[in-house]
Amino acid sequence: MSHEKEISKSKQKANRFLIASGLQYSENYNSIMEGMQVVNTYIMLTKLSIAKAMKLCIISGESMHQYHTHIEEFLESKLKETMDALINRLLNVLNSTLVKLKRYDEGSLLKSLLTLTKPTDELGKEYVGFVSGNLDMVRQKTCDEIFVNTLFETWYSQQIRLMCEWLSERLEMPLHPYQLTCFIHVVRKLYSDFELQGVPHEELASKTYHMVCNRLSVEEATQACMESRNTRVVKGISVDQQPEGS
Repeated sequence: MSHEKEISKSKQKANRFLIASGLQYSENYNSIMEGMQVVNTYIMLTKLSIAKAMKLCIISGESMHQYHTHIEEFLESKLKETMDALINRLLNVLNSTLVKLKRYDEGSLLKSLLTLTKPTDELGKEYVGFVSGNLDMVRQKTCDEIFVNTLFETWYSQQIRLMCEWLSERLEMPLHPYQLTCFIHVVRKLYSDFELQGVPHEELASKTYHMVCNRLSVEEATQACMESRNTRVVKGISVDQQPEGS
């Protein structure tokens, strides 16, 4: 009986240790942006949980399936929470970029001024640089391949979803050339960068992705026609204004 009590105490102590560790790292992640270190910690704790379960169950003759299951579930839930929090923080940068692009909307008071001060696609390039840097960081600092693949697939699909929703809110208005240039650059780079990271083609070329591409193609064709028409008008005016007899 004494031996069984000792085993029971060991199990309880192991449970408390793993739960306390999980909560501790969850709290740390809420205060710092080192999410990858937290992910690696949860993976380590999950493996430790399984190892302790095997050891204690062998001693007591119990089935490992019946023991530490709730601990593994707890750590898995914390790992998922960490992934969700990390993706949300990454998506906040895209949301911030989309808010800045919104200032170029038709009818915006700042549209004319911003057109003069932002002639190229700085916002698109800045965002693409942010994504590329974080893709490399995640790949280098995370020890679990399954976690990395899931993170990349989810992050990619959520970015495409947000951009599709942003475009859908502007179905009744044409995109500003700057908005279009930034979107085209971002969508192309996201596809190629995440493809290099191993995201499957069926995830990359989703229905939402094709909806975004179709909208951008229509906008690109529309703006090309407008530019061509404006060029013809300008040429016609310059011919009309030539002095007689020239």
